[in-house]
Amino acid sequence: MAEAMPLIPGQKRSSTWKRAAHFVAILSLLLAALGFFLDLFSGLPLLRSSRSWLAWLAGIVSLGVLYLLGESAGEWINARDKISHPLWKRVWHLALLLGMAVLVAIAAGEVIRMSQ
Repeated sequence: MAEAMPLIPGQKRSSTWKRAAHFVAILSLLLAALGFFLDLFSGLPLLRSSRSWLAWLAGIVSLGVLYLLGESAGEWINARDKISHPLWKRVWHLALLLGMAVLVAIAAGEVIRMSQ
């Protein structure tokens, strides 16, 4: 009994999995940054036609708040939708989601129009 076994053996994590997870994390960050810069410099209609930098910044912040509002409303509606509900109730939830998407799109158009 020169060498005793430890009570809890150390977990051996495969270096292949660690490298793959690291690669996926870096790739996700790079794609998110690339998407942000593409939206910021070429995709946003606010950027080229805004009255001032302050109006542009207010428009960007307003669109961000509107996005968060739309996401939270969509999650709130989705939380009440169950597979066991009858069809009419599920259709009603879908109509609410589509209506929310339309309202957010209309509000985003108004924010863009007001900041130009």
